[in-house]
Amino acid sequence: MRLTGQVVAFRADASLRLGMGHVMRCLTLADELRRQGAACLFLCEEQPGDMTTEIGARGYPVHVLHAGAELASVDVMVVDHYSIGEAWETAVRSCCRYVVVLDDLADRNHNCDLLIDQNLGRTESHYLPLVPPGCRILTGSDYAMLRAEFAGMRDYSLRRREPASLRRVFIFMGGVDRSNITGKVLGALRQGDLPPGASITVVLGPQAPWAEQVRQEAARLPWGSEVRVAPQDMAQLMADSDLAVGAAGGAAWERCCLGLPSLIIPIADNQLFGAKALSEANAAYNLGDPDALPESLPRALAALRNVERLTEMGACASRLVDGLGAARVCEYIGELLERS
Repeated sequence: MRLTGQVVAFRADASLRLGMGHVMRCLTLADELRRQGAACLFLCEEQPGDMTTEIGARGYPVHVLHAGAELASVDVMVVDHYSIGEAWETAVRSCCRYVVVLDDLADRNHNCDLLIDQNLGRTESHYLPLVPPGCRILTGSDYAMLRAEFAGMRDYSLRRREPASLRRVFIFMGGVDRSNITGKVLGALRQGDLPPGASITVVLGPQAPWAEQVRQEAARLPWGSEVRVAPQDMAQLMADSDLAVGAAGGAAWERCCLGLPSLIIPIADNQLFGAKALSEANAAYNLGDPDALPESLPRALAALRNVERLTEMGACASRLVDGLGAARVCEYIGELLERS
């Protein structure tokens, strides 16, 4: 294999402020690279919620960065960090052959050989002024990097939506949800029009600061509910659900892969572009500002009692993501390494 024996480093951080998304995306890509023979390691800053324990548990060495730290030489440096751009990428070239950037914002210059933006609606033209000549640019949801279990669950998930129904609701607002949007969703659900016998599954990340309040809110719902913390069967839970309520981050692509109709809430500025694109593609219903949930969520649920609309949304979502994006990105990283 082209990647056998190659060393790939990931520069990504997680924290209670940043959330888990960057590290989770890098772990997904690292798993695929390792499957194809590469050795991977992570470079992270030490901070509350940094996920260094979780990274190590997945079998990857973690190097905690500090002032004056020297980086060992690697073949590829993958950078997934909104606070890093051209200056750091230029400096790090002394210890790597190639720089690969994962970005969502198209808001700063990069010095890289390959750039990937997995967001729907992003095009090469967004990045051409920001990267050096010769940089390969991959954009769009074909490159959405999902764990292998989502592709494995895709056929089952799509089959069980025929015919569509609205009985099982899945709620996940990201790995940290420091503003407790989950609690706002549950409060707004009580004003909604779900059928008798409906059930609610709420998923929280391992560092969720509002877990106890969410459990109390879920217990007050008039439907059966469960709260799961860091479940290992996320793909199965989503596949067995009829509707999701979630943030417009990386999990949006997981839902698309499974054809799971979604009500999305952009909970950070970097999610606004993707939320708009998903809504315009009829792959999700954008609920907008979290403060408007008491009005927007019941209105959306009433509209989706029309199962034809639910079916159409799921079908549109499933056409955007097939779950093979990580393998595609690895293919291009392999092509980079063939240059030398």
